[in-house]
Amino acid sequence: MTLARAILIVPAVAGALLLAGCTAASPAATQKPATPSAEAEATGEQTVAEACLQLAEGSTEFASLSGEDAFAEGMADPEGAVTKLEAANSTFAAAVSEVTNAEVQPVAEQAAASMADYVAFIGEMVADPANADFGAMGDQVETLMADFNAIGDVCS
Repeated sequence: MTLARAILIVPAVAGALLLAGCTAASPAATQKPATPSAEAEATGEQTVAEACLQLAEGSTEFASLSGEDAFAEGMADPEGAVTKLEAANSTFAAAVSEVTNAEVQPVAEQAAASMADYVAFIGEMVADPANADFGAMGDQVETLMADFNAIGDVCS
């Protein structure tokens, strides 16, 4: 696999993550109300639906990293693709930091950690393509998908 092909995987994975995990968190997709329950409102706790909505909103930047245009941009400017991925990762990490629901928080934090690892991995590949470990990408993507699917499981 060439470096350019590896960079093109970034938007594809980000798009797949949205479909597999975070869009499942959207109240419109799950039919869960975004308003707090009476019990959650009384205690001031974040509901699962609210936490999932927070994650869905925090992951929208990943959507801009999918599609044919993103593939073309990644081919032309791998460093730029990494910069966009880093920005999307920061936005998602900020959303995760706002999650306080005890059911959603652990899976959200795990997904954020996996995404940070993946972004660092891709950044290293772009910075030093001669020593890039393309074989390790499958493990990175598998871990990332599993962690985002866990969000989908909790939020569906």
